[in-house]
Amino acid sequence: MNLKFCLLGLLVLSACGPSKEEIYQEANAHFAKTEYKESLPLYEQLLIKDANNINLYPKLTIAYGMTGDWAKCVQYSEDALQKGQDLYEVYSVSALCYERLNQWEKAKTAYQVGMKKYPDQQTFHIRAGLLFFTQADYETSSQIFKKWADIRPQDLDINYNAAVSLEKSNQSDAAELYYRRILAIKPEHANASFGLGSVFEQKKQPALAIGFYEKALKSNPEHLSALLNLARLQETKQPQVALKSWQKYLVMAKETKQPESFIKKAESRIQALKGRG
Repeated sequence: MNLKFCLLGLLVLSACGPSKEEIYQEANAHFAKTEYKESLPLYEQLLIKDANNINLYPKLTIAYGMTGDWAKCVQYSEDALQKGQDLYEVYSVSALCYERLNQWEKAKTAYQVGMKKYPDQQTFHIRAGLLFFTQADYETSSQIFKKWADIRPQDLDINYNAAVSLEKSNQSDAAELYYRRILAIKPEHANASFGLGSVFEQKKQPALAIGFYEKALKSNPEHLSALLNLARLQETKQPQVALKSWQKYLVMAKETKQPESFIKKAESRIQALKGRG
């Protein structure tokens, strides 16, 4: 076989290979069926053959995010944004990938920019609110949850998140409104009753706080935080009632393997109250 025939054969084989369009269609078919792992080598192959196809970058962002390669997910999300592909899906997936990498500031930026561009994406906003809350940015978290609680007044979870973040950001009057909204819909919501107890403690109204802690325990007798706060507040005017509350708390704390510091605190208060006769 001469050299000319060999070169001709290679050209024929090359011509018979799949075109860029065919590879893209196959990759998209896998992507549409959530077969992200299968789609990735095809999209990567296309990057070499068709580097100007900017639609590849959002696809790669999503596919790498869905397959757990967080570093490549954020790499391609940044490429996508630089190339003007600022789609909702890019912000949504990249924010999660930044979270998985513990890159909190970049995650918060992705959420903040994404929320401005896509103000109606409730799930995205709620995820953002949760991130800001876990990062102790209660002010931002409360703004997000308050907005959506007013849009979805019947949604107990969103209203509860609004109440807690407002309470954490020292907006006790506003927090009270959202806790009360929850109880108006579901009177047996123990955490909302506990939240109101905490709010009234902050407002230095112990009698009201005690009433709501008791309400929380009536709805959920195993609400340890309510029992702890109740026992503490009862000490001033009802020491013997407080003693029984502490004793009950101690039993439950041991059963549920609470931190040793809480158990020792309960034991200390029980001894002190017994000493008071």
